[in-house]
Amino acid sequence: YHGTEVLYSGVSGMMMEAQIFMGLVYYQRLRHMVSDKYQCRATGPVNKYTRQPVKGRKAGGGVRFGEMERDGLLAHGASFLLRDRLMTCTDISTADVCGKCGSMISTIRQ
Repeated sequence: YHGTEVLYSGVSGMMMEAQIFMGLVYYQRLRHMVSDKYQCRATGPVNKYTRQPVKGRKAGGGVRFGEMERDGLLAHGASFLLRDRLMTCTDISTADVCGKCGSMISTIRQ
């Protein structure tokens, strides 16, 4: 037995000319659901020392944007998006530097 059957048309009742393969198909529900796995972030908590988003989906953290993602955006010519993701959205900051010694100084702004 090779798994082929002769089938008959349900409309006309005539035998179909081709032999059709029939077999068992097993389906199983996956344990992981998309609604449990997805992660997105527009705003949220940041580490006060590094100004980077905190880690972890439970903490409302960000997804890592690594070297391969950076290279992919560079290859597609999306430099504005790259600047936005890697600088503007995460850790943009200003620092005052002493012109004589080159060390960072703290200034009081009013």
